[in-house]
Amino acid sequence: MIGNKIGAGEEDTATDYGKKFVILGLFGAALFGLIMIVLANPLLTLYKVSATTINLTFRILIIMAASLPIRSLNLIARFNS
Repeated sequence: MIGNKIGAGEEDTATDYGKKFVILGLFGAALFGLIMIVLANPLLTLYKVSATTINLTFRILIIMAASLPIRSLNLIARFNS
């Protein structure tokens, strides 16, 4: 979408789209991270592993979920700069 607007000579519209995509990406990643955190324990209990494995995996999922907004911002901003 941004490339089409740039090609059409509408740089201001492309900049607006880029800003909106960054905001949508941050909110989407934050929402998905929250879903990951909420569903982590129910999903992990499906596996027949030790409590230590579940605990460590849960911690890793928390770290991954917390880093999603930052990672998505990096991906979106890299292509919009």
